[in-house]
Order: sequence, then C-alpha cells, then structure tokens
Amino acid sequence: MAEGDNISTFSADGGQDTVGLPRIVMVTEGSDTSASSPSSTSPDEDNWADLIKSTEIPPEYWHIQKLVKYMKAGNQTATMVALSCLKDHDLTIEVNQRAIQEIGGLELLVNLLETRDLCCILGGLAVLKDITPNIEIRKKVTDLGAIPLLVGLLSDPARDVQILAAETIANLGRIRKSRKFCRKFGGIPKLIDLLDIKERYLLTPREELNGDEEQYLDIGRAGAKALWSMSASQRNRESMRKYGMIPLIAKMMKTIHLDVAVPAIGLLQMCANETSFQLAIQTEKMVDDLIKHLANDDKDLKTYCSLAIYKCASDSITRDMIREAGGLELLVEAASDSTNRPNKPLLAAVTGALWKCANSDASVKRLDHLGAVPILVRLLDDENDGVLTNVAGALAECAKFPPNRDKIRSSGGIPMLMSTTDDLLRANLGVAIAYCCDWAQNRQEFGRRGAITPLVNYMTSRDPTVHRSTALALYHLSFYSINCVTMHAAGVVQFLLETIGSKDPILQEASAGCLCNIRKLALATEKVKLKQ
Repeated sequence: MAEGDNISTFSADGGQDTVGLPRIVMVTEGSDTSASSPSSTSPDEDNWADLIKSTEIPPEYWHIQKLVKYMKAGNQTATMVALSCLKDHDLTIEVNQRAIQEIGGLELLVNLLETRDLCCILGGLAVLKDITPNIEIRKKVTDLGAIPLLVGLLSDPARDVQILAAETIANLGRIRKSRKFCRKFGGIPKLIDLLDIKERYLLTPREELNGDEEQYLDIGRAGAKALWSMSASQRNRESMRKYGMIPLIAKMMKTIHLDVAVPAIGLLQMCANETSFQLAIQTEKMVDDLIKHLANDDKDLKTYCSLAIYKCASDSITRDMIREAGGLELLVEAASDSTNRPNKPLLAAVTGALWKCANSDASVKRLDHLGAVPILVRLLDDENDGVLTNVAGALAECAKFPPNRDKIRSSGGIPMLMSTTDDLLRANLGVAIAYCCDWAQNRQEFGRRGAITPLVNYMTSRDPTVHRSTALALYHLSFYSINCVTMHAAGVVQFLLETIGSKDPILQEASAGCLCNIRKLALATEKVKLKQ
C-alpha cells in the first residue's frame, strides 16, 4: 500500500474516512442463519450496557479507540505504529475487544488483510487472532468476508502469515457459517498442506532445531488447530479424507512435541466418528501412537486420546490392538487417579474407553487382572451423568462373567446401582443388574436395597433399549419371591403386558418370563390359602 493511495472505507458512524486501505466487501449470504441472523439481547450485552453506564470503564478502552482512529485516518506508517501499540494491550479482555468493535475497528482489520504490505497484514492478523475467541466478534468478522481473505493468506510465502491466518481460522471455525465458507473457498486442502512436516522436525527437541525448522512445527500446529475446528462439520471431515489428510495426521501423531500432539489428536478424535477414519487408525497403525500419548501427564492430551479410543474400540480388531499396546493399563490407572475426579471430561472419556474396550472377553480378563471392577464401582457415586453412564456400561460388560458379579457386590456396588432419568444410563444399569442377579445372593440384595421400584419406573421411558434392559433385569430379579411381591405392588404387570407383545424377541421373552414368575408366586400363595 503506497502512502499516497486514498481509498474510502466506511466508518463506525456511517460516514466515510479517507485511508490508504482497500474497501471492504460485505458478505451477506443468508444460507446459514446460525451466524448471520440477529438475536435478542444476550446477558453479555446487558453486562456491557451496564458497564457503559457506569464510571468503571478503564482508560485502556479510550486509548484503544484512539489507536483505531489513528489507523483509520493515518498513512501506512501511522497504521503500523498504531497496530504495534494496540498489541501492547491485553486483547483477550472483553472490554478491550469491545473498544475495537464499537469504533469500527473490525472492518478496518479485515481491510488490512487485502493490503500488499506484509507488516500491515501481520499486524492485522495478530490482532484478529487475539480478539476472535469472542463469539460476537467471530460472527461479525465472518460476515465482513474474512474467511476467503484468510484462506488466500494460507498460501502466502511468509510462514508467519500462514501461522497467524491458520490460528485465526481456528477461532472463526467455531461457528457453522465460517466452517461452510472455509470449505466453499478452498480452505480445507490448503490447511491440509500445512500438516506436511518433515518427520525429523517432529522427533527432534525444539532446542535442537533452528528458527526456520521451528516455524515449520508451528505451521503444522496451527494447521491442525484450524482443521480441528473445521472438523465439527461432517462435510468438512469428508473433504479432509478426500484431500489426503489421513497419512499426514498419522505422521504428526509420532511427534514428541506436546503443543503439536494436542491439536493433532484433538482433530483425530473428532474425525474418528467416521468409519473411514476408524479403519485408517487400524491400517496406519495409529493405535500405538495413541497409547504412547495416553501415557502423557497432560490432562487435555489424555482426554483426546481416550475419546479417540472410545470411538474406535467398537471394532474388535482395534480392541485387540489397544489391549496389546498396553492401553487398558493406562486407562485403569487414569480411572483410579483421584486427581482426575474433578476433571469430568477426562473421567467421562476414560470410562467410556473402558466401556467399549470391555466388549471383548480377552479385554475383560485383562481388566480383571488389573482390578478394574472395584475401581469402577467407586466411580458410581460420581455426580456426572456421562461418567455414570460409561461406568454402568463397563460394569455391565464385566458382569457377563460370574466372578465379577461377586466383585460388584463385595465392593458395595449393588446399593450404588442409583435411580436416574438418563435413558442411556438406565439401559446400562438394567443390563448390569441383570447379569449380577445370577451370582450368590445378589438378587436378594437388590431387593433389600430398594432397587425394584426404581426399575419398574424405568418402564415409563419411551426408549425401547431401556425397556429391554429393564425387563431383563426384572426377569432375573423375579426368581426371588419377595421381589415379585414388590414388583406387583409397584404396578409392573401393566407394563409387562404391553412389552410382551414387542417385536424385540429379547424384550418379549424377558417380559413373559417375569410375568410367569409373578404368576407362579400368585398361584402358590392361592394354594396355601385354600389349604388353610
């Protein structure tokens, strides 16, 4: 941008300012209402209104607005000086972000992306990267047409421009409209290209790399972050597969650098919902790398590794690979670590991975050797429904083997197998109780602990899976006569008469068996009365 160029841009008050910058083009496509439609006043806006009325606005607010005015009215040198001063402020604070937005600074920053001056582009990107975590600013910047400009900058020869552009896309990609635009304007293949890093850089400590080599690592990290954000869209995940991301992400997973591994595995676990990616995790031998990173002390990395295992372990071959690589030991260790209890996302991911891995006889035997059942039982008092659902599912799988049923009882699991309104948790609890009933005095213990009435209430659910598991549990409980009395008093018969006509053979058989046992008790009682 030459200092003498005078091009008009819109100012915040609707007039025009003369500034050496290209004119902004508004993007007004209405295909995605989630990002473009007006919304009612949010609590954040109310808080901001209160702040405006008060006398507590910090001096930084007015200083930032002055800097933006200098950028709008000044030449190239003034713009660069103002950008440098702007970066001296903490732009992660909302009041400072608002200062930029309220005076029309977002339009100006997006305009800077179209200049030919490298310093202006870098300055604008640095500010945009810091302020786009704010959801309102993300929407505004997307509406101002930033995505196609950022996608174009991904091909810039300056590596620091590529890094900042990718990190800004990572922030903007948290809204659906940005994800759509990134795909539409060719951003997916360009972001994938950023992942192509030499394996030597991934395996060499940073202190042994020179500045250029470190930059390549940072480019890969930024590209993975942006793709991770984009992967919330199923269409984007399919595009990533089509453009050849799988071999590159498999190579990145071998890294020793934590800041590269976290976004790489975060991206992988998002894509692991797709069957094609699940197969690739097997064929590209990514399981070993997942287990290696699972051993890392970083909680976020451990969470994403566990989520990837949870999504992939539905396949028997992958379960075997996880077990052979030592994954079960690390998952049990994480579940037993008391410092992980407050971290519900981590705990839910770990217990979910254990649940899916337990769907294998060999894995259950290994879990028995590791003492997993008492550890899981101790987690039944957790207040998080996601954790409880996964724990109940894992116990249900373990309870298929008779010795584990006694372990559940001896560990105090029977009274903890709690009332809940979560259907997925109900389904798994029903299965767990059904398997436990066939061991020792467990069915009597369930009745004595008051489990019958809550189970009957499960039949009010609309989920057929809950009906099947509950009927199965009630059937096994009904072999103890006192439980039959409790069931009858709780009104189970009317539910069983309905489910006995189900097309599900397991539900039908369990309902009929339970009714049969209740009827046998009634007939026996009637005979005793007649004799008397």
